[in-house]
Amino acid sequence: MDNKWTNKEIKDIEMSEVYKDFPEQWLLMDVLSYDDEGRPLSFKLLFWSKLKDELHEFIMENETEDKKYLLLYADPEKPCEL
Repeated sequence: MDNKWTNKEIKDIEMSEVYKDFPEQWLLMDVLSYDDEGRPLSFKLLFWSKLKDELHEFIMENETEDKKYLLLYADPEKPCEL
């Protein structure tokens, strides 16, 4: 499941491009940093699928205490909002 987004730190301003590359997919992100108000600033893409249940399975199989997960649906009909 490699592509240009895997193994890369993704900045919040790049998320609209991620949405375009994964239309109608559920995205599992590991949040790497937050701003002072608690909004996510950078991420790492861990997994993606058309089925949300597959993201939950991935979390259960790979869960660690140091991960802060964010699940997003890349809806091509709506703007990217975090």
